[in-house]
Amino acid sequence: TSVGESVFYNCDRLTSIEVDKNNVNYSSLDGNLYNKDQTELIQYALGKTATAFTIPDSVTSIGNSAFKYCRNLVSVTIGSSVTRIGDGAFCVCGSLTEIVIPDSVISIGDYAFEACFRLTSVTFNGTIKEWNAIEKGNDWNYRVPATEVVCDDGRVSLD
Repeated sequence: TSVGESVFYNCDRLTSIEVDKNNVNYSSLDGNLYNKDQTELIQYALGKTATAFTIPDSVTSIGNSAFKYCRNLVSVTIGSSVTRIGDGAFCVCGSLTEIVIPDSVISIGDYAFEACFRLTSVTFNGTIKEWNAIEKGNDWNYRVPATEVVCDDGRVSLD
C-alpha cells in the first residue's frame, strides 16, 4: 500500500521493478515504478544499462530521489508534462552529462542535481524569463560543473 522514500537507495543491480496490475496504488512501466496513473515517476530501476532515458509524457512529477545514485544514464529528456522535479531527484548520477528540461517545469527541488560531477549541458526548452520564474530549491545544482543553462532565447549563468 505504500513505498517509503529512498526504499531502493543505492540498489545498483536492480534492473526492473514490477508491480501487479491489480495494485491500487502503484504501477510499473518498462521496469520503473510509478504511481497508479503514471503521473509520478517514483523510482527508476538503477541497475538498467541504458545510457539515455526519456520520461514519458504522462508524468507530471519526478519523485524525490527517483534517480539518485543512477550510474549508467548519460542523458535524460524530461517529458513535456513534467511540472515538478523532486528533492535529490538526480543526486549523484555519476555519468549524467546532459539534461533537457521542458518549459512546463515550475519547480526544481533541493539538491535535485547535487554532485552530478559530469553534468555539463543543461538545456531549458523555454525562454530566459520562464527559466528565471522556476522555483529552485536550495543548492539544486550543488557541485555541478555546468556553468550555464541554454534557453531558447539565450543563456543564463548558474553562478
